[in-house]
Amino acid sequence: LIPGSTIDIIAVIKSALPVTFIISKKTGKESAKREVTLIDDSGYDIRMTFWGDYAQKSDEFWRACPVVAARGCRISDFGGLSLSSQWSGVYKFNFFNFQRCKQLYDWFHEQGGKDTSTNPLTVSSFASGTSLGPVPMSQRGALDDIQSKDLGADPDKPDYIIFKGTLSFIKTENFQYPACANDGCSKKVVQSTDSSWFCEKCQTTIPDCDRRYMLTTTFLDDTAQAWVSAFNDQALVIFGNITAAQLFQYKEEVEQHDGIFDDFIKGFTNNQFLIKARVKNETWNEVTRVKVSMVDITPLDFIAESAMILSEIANLKASLSS
Repeated sequence: LIPGSTIDIIAVIKSALPVTFIISKKTGKESAKREVTLIDDSGYDIRMTFWGDYAQKSDEFWRACPVVAARGCRISDFGGLSLSSQWSGVYKFNFFNFQRCKQLYDWFHEQGGKDTSTNPLTVSSFASGTSLGPVPMSQRGALDDIQSKDLGADPDKPDYIIFKGTLSFIKTENFQYPACANDGCSKKVVQSTDSSWFCEKCQTTIPDCDRRYMLTTTFLDDTAQAWVSAFNDQALVIFGNITAAQLFQYKEEVEQHDGIFDDFIKGFTNNQFLIKARVKNETWNEVTRVKVSMVDITPLDFIAESAMILSEIANLKASLSS
């Protein structure tokens, strides 16, 4: 599959997010957009974006999980592989003149296909940083999955999990470290007797260091609690863009007053986030432990989340009544 090229597919629309509207920077015109998850009997799923009139089809239409026969889907490699409709494309739904459409419809609706576990080819909008967008329930896990599914056990590669969690604790000791301020380097530096800082990687001495976050936190959901580490980009989201240098300075200013800094940090807990995390067994001093590290984090959008939950409930009702 070559990014930028087109492909023809037939697949079941397993789930759909609510329609959204965006304004084109070039034309200033509003466009409707709806993201759906496509699956088939290959064991994989992929995200596809419908635009325009297709995106504005009713929620009931999408909840029925039709089969789409699509000609001219554009391939993208943003966040893994994903597809997008084009104005020149042709998209037919439940077109049973095609034997494959009927075959997939029966597989999904009558032969248990809708309960089949699949591997995602799209990982939402997962570049590092804070680009995590709406994630369908079918692509999410729970914190209990880390233990119950033995995530991170493969010594050759990590596992990844997406979950919705509540930030319950932030460790206030060693929440940051002095980092090299040279471009392209963020390694820890050591202060010299003359108050300058030495970077072993760059083999240079710099007058000032850059403070960067290295947080230890706990998150919980309705299944479990987990220790989760967060680095600079993710910690900035947690602290609302308060930099590590600013927080370090504030701690120094109030450290003579017991409890003030801890109370300040507690003010950032009990917030809900959508998180993508890396899970890997790591060995230190001959002790192996599961380490969970944030890759991406975004504050929970309660409006979008509510709309998605209502859509899932409607899908469940429809499946039970059929």
